[in-house]
Amino acid sequence: MNLFKDSVEYSLTTFLPELWCESVTGAAFSLARYKIKIALFLELNNRMTAHILELPPKLWNGFQLIAGDGTSINMPSSPKIKEHFGIYSVSGKKTKTCLAGAFILYDVLSGFVLDSIIAPISIGESMLMRPLLKNLKIPNALILLDRGFDYFSTIKLLSVNSLSFCIRLKTSQSDFA
Repeated sequence: MNLFKDSVEYSLTTFLPELWCESVTGAAFSLARYKIKIALFLELNNRMTAHILELPPKLWNGFQLIAGDGTSINMPSSPKIKEHFGIYSVSGKKTKTCLAGAFILYDVLSGFVLDSIIAPISIGESMLMRPLLKNLKIPNALILLDRGFDYFSTIKLLSVNSLSFCIRLKTSQSDFA
């Protein structure tokens, strides 16, 4: 909840006193954070999102600008992560790499992330986008997408759901140019 820009040890000695808490070692902090359940982060995210949606939206020409994009995330190679996300590659030294795919909907003008999803890398960003668009309850959204979303199925999905959109296209190799 506090973006550490310095070492964990330094951040703990400066941040915890602001909360009237006794400082702890970096090792104790590292061990304790593994005990935090994901449900805590999901609940915090739900509450923040609900609050964000209650704020008056910042608009551009009457539209709330919502950017969507995907990324890949290098995951630690723990047994649970290997089981859920799979092994992406194995190096010559038998080092196993796990990758996840993520997709984010972002309010460009407010700077808030509205929704996100993480899944095995085998699921493409266009597929990850679908449930997020179905959950999007912003009537005047203008969806902004980068190259890689210029598929007929994506454009049809946006059109069928009456969503305004702008997709960046390559002028070469595009059926739409």
